[in-house]
Amino acid sequence: MRLKVVCLLAALGSAPALTQVRDRLVPALGASQRLSGVLGARFALASKELERRLEQAAKEGGEQLAVLVEAGAVMWEGDVQGPRGQLLAKAAVRLAGESSKWRNASSLRRGLSALLAYYEASGGRQALEAARRVADWASRSAPAWWDRDLGPAPLAGVACALFRHTGERRKLTQGISATMDQPQAPRLLRALWENGKLATREGVAAEEVLASLTGLVELYRLTGEDAYLSAAKKGWQQIVAEHRYITGAVGWRGRLRGDGMLPGEPGAEVGDALVTAEWLRLNLELLRVTGESRFGDEIERTVYNHLLALQDGVSGAWAAHAPLLGRRRFGSDADERSAGTGLAMAIARKAVWGTLAGGPAIVLYVPGEAVFRPQIQGAVREIRMTSETSFPERGLVRLMIGRGGSGQYPVYLRAPGWCGRFVAKTGGAVAEGRAGEWLKLERSWREGETIEIEMDMGARWIRGEPSYPGHVALQRGPQVMALEATANPGLMFLHRAAPETGSELQVGETPGRPNQGAGRPSYTVAGLAVTSVARRQVVARTKLFFVPFAEAREYRVWLPEPGRLVLGPVAVTAFCKEATSGDGPVQDSICDERSDTYRTARGNGREGSWYAVELDRPEWVDRIVYRHGKVTREGGWFDTTKGKPIVQVKRSRDGAWETVGRLETYPNTNGKEPPTLVDGQAFELKLSEPLQVVGIRVAGHPGREYSSCAELSAYGTATGTATVSREGAGSRTRLAQRKQVANRQ
Repeated sequence: MRLKVVCLLAALGSAPALTQVRDRLVPALGASQRLSGVLGARFALASKELERRLEQAAKEGGEQLAVLVEAGAVMWEGDVQGPRGQLLAKAAVRLAGESSKWRNASSLRRGLSALLAYYEASGGRQALEAARRVADWASRSAPAWWDRDLGPAPLAGVACALFRHTGERRKLTQGISATMDQPQAPRLLRALWENGKLATREGVAAEEVLASLTGLVELYRLTGEDAYLSAAKKGWQQIVAEHRYITGAVGWRGRLRGDGMLPGEPGAEVGDALVTAEWLRLNLELLRVTGESRFGDEIERTVYNHLLALQDGVSGAWAAHAPLLGRRRFGSDADERSAGTGLAMAIARKAVWGTLAGGPAIVLYVPGEAVFRPQIQGAVREIRMTSETSFPERGLVRLMIGRGGSGQYPVYLRAPGWCGRFVAKTGGAVAEGRAGEWLKLERSWREGETIEIEMDMGARWIRGEPSYPGHVALQRGPQVMALEATANPGLMFLHRAAPETGSELQVGETPGRPNQGAGRPSYTVAGLAVTSVARRQVVARTKLFFVPFAEAREYRVWLPEPGRLVLGPVAVTAFCKEATSGDGPVQDSICDERSDTYRTARGNGREGSWYAVELDRPEWVDRIVYRHGKVTREGGWFDTTKGKPIVQVKRSRDGAWETVGRLETYPNTNGKEPPTLVDGQAFELKLSEPLQVVGIRVAGHPGREYSSCAELSAYGTATGTATVSREGAGSRTRLAQRKQVANRQ
């Protein structure tokens, strides 16, 4: 296929290039739609935060500038006049001036993408000329800047966009298109042609893989070669099956794991914001070129869960990640990773409404209005439609045909993949949609006519295997739910609560939220929880209150099944912020109350190999427990020839680490011979007196290449004897008692 592709590109000449494949779904222009409701409010907040950050970046520059310029160009498409346009133009000039700093695949792709997005939004020729210069430098300098796993593939999309705008036979576009073909393709993509799967080695950058798949879609647009689209779809399927969280996030610490595990602890840095932007972009481009509803399903999943979780719904502040448990943190610093939230918001805004095969198409159910421009009988028509809904709280939507809407044409409604029953009523007729497909309503419409949509918003349990065996999560409609601390003021420990049954699900709706007053509803499920009575831990029946994951602050998504409830002391360090001296090959959590997961750390000069956990607030502790991780051929233990591992504490946020003792029971080891240690084996330091601390740390010399740690925990005063309450006790609570040792999750 290589020669054919190069010839196709060459044949397009030196005028702006026409694509070989027309989009089946064309998104509605941003300036032609008005959104309200939950998404409308969130997009408005994102626009305001984007202005604030862009103004700062236009003055200071930096790595986030390219991301913010592209976000502004996409978010304000069709509306780049006035103060916003002036701000964007100023930032674009600053960006072009920094292009000499782009010397790797990531910075080149982000920079070119931003310049071309600004050119598309404003018509500014200076941005296009800057993109030409950067592309020519990249052609001359290749392969110095290539990604080690993907070669030039991450730049395929922007190279095609540049070719489409100029029609020039630039070496960058031709070189990349040739390199993307089998057998010249990078190893990770070549596997798509050979066996239909990405060869995702452990730790490959998720953002670059997704950008490469989007590049395949762009090559399909330009050339019409089905092999490109087929490969992109197969890559997308693998991402969904192996690397996508239930919240629609993709990636663990910005990378794709090779073992199929999707840890959700804070240390996993779930769903990096820049990766989220590329995931939404890939789904939007696949939706556009194919018109297939399943890509709209994935956009909906990500938007209503992970994307909204990356934004503070009150202040508008952005986060770089959104874990599935713990405490959500929004930063005020204008950093590149959290800037990806703004770009993701801008891309998502383009995916709400569009035109498909001669008629309006509703991708996301949002209140507001839009002007659709379908081509009907050879002429472009302007059709105004309004939408009234409280989705996703309710599954009712009312669409009204407005000005210009009289005539014969189809209306397309996406029946979500999670929806058990989707019904549309209009003009006395009733039509049922099939989950995961478009429902096509074709008839002669009149202005003022309405379409009444009813969606079943039923709740269901999702099982946590393989990452969280014996755990379940609650999903209602498109939203994943979370057990939230402020909604459950009576719960002592969120991670020691369980639904009373994981199969029979009855969800109740509560107006307002406990401890928060009136407002958005919460959802209740009968449950069990560990609590304390007369200094004894007991398991008692209770009512569990859930809120949408996107709105939770201190929360947990995965809950143990009743038989996996654990009794015993609870670490004050559970699910707090963790760090190491330097990441080794295994990077799971050390404060997830699980001894079957572990983390490794390489040495860091005089400080050696260390693990630290910083608390959310000062706590009194009287003992610290380190659990060994795993011994391997390459390392995984502490070398004690120069002393046993030391235990340190930090008493204030900016204070120094103070040594308070050593793990004297740790075995005598050396740096060459692997010791006999049991996975998860505990070593404890009892303090001579309780100390108030904000952090704990264990440090030592690594055996061979690195040490390992399964858990690093601090405990306060004893919480009493673990007991199961007789009040309301049944087979499930007795089961929890029997399994309290075997299950440490």
